Amino acid sequence: MSARVSLSVVTAALCAAVVVAAASAGGPGTALLLPDLEQSPPSQLAVREAPNGDIRLGFASAVVNIGAGPLIIEGRRASRREAGMSATQLIRQANGRVLRRPGVGVLRYTDADTHEHWHLLRFDRYTLRHAGRKAVVAADRKTGFCLGDRFEASLGQQLPGEPAQPPFTRNCGLDHPEFLRISEGISVGYGDDYGPYLEGQYLPLDGLPEGRYDLVHEVNADRRLLEQRYDNNTSCLRLAITWPDGTDDPARIRRRGRC
Repeated sequence: MSARVSLSVVTAALCAAVVVAAASAGGPGTALLLPDLEQSPPSQLAVREAPNGDIRLGFASAVVNIGAGPLIIEGRRASRREAGMSATQLIRQANGRVLRRPGVGVLRYTDADTHEHWHLLRFDRYTLRHAGRKAVVAADRKTGFCLGDRFEASLGQQLPGEPAQPPFTRNCGLDHPEFLRISEGISVGYGDDYGPYLEGQYLPLDGLPEGRYDLVHEVNADRRLLEQRYDNNTSCLRLAITWPDGTDDPARIRRRGRC
């Protein structure tokens, strides 16, 4: 871990501690109803050759909120001259009030096929590593995430704090690059998911030798968003990659179970 990353993580942890302490000082009614983002394992793995000849490992990803409160992100900018919006996390309290936690990220309008809307950058990160090691051999180029209540994760058993109807069902300002403000999030008991190859849902495999690798998905990797806990933010799948000769397959992937 670099000094810059270490400083970022420490700063985020200190900010979180200050927020929690400030809320606790106000008494039981100010208890924070925090989200708990749980990273689902990578799924729907497939290898494909891109039009430019690159070999890519595609996958689906999903993040569910099993916490006491919703994840709510509000983006704002002063004028359209600013390319992005500064993201603020809105945290509900037991007394009904809302605590604002600014500086948790950036939202940017993405102009791409089927994705002309506002994305929260670096919400979820995808990396490929040699099995059992931390060094990254391939990293995603994901443009960001339009957060929303895309599916119900509680499987019919309503969690405390889960809304009767999901509120985050809009498409993050689709076709509205002129917006100065936007809100998006994930409710308790719901999840947000992306399919393989959809706007950066892949990793490059070119130049990698055959062997075993760990495919790692990690939500809120920089810990900017305040949650109940962080030990369930990472999910890892071990893979065996081979490059067969004399076939039309650019590469073969075999699952070896969880890391």
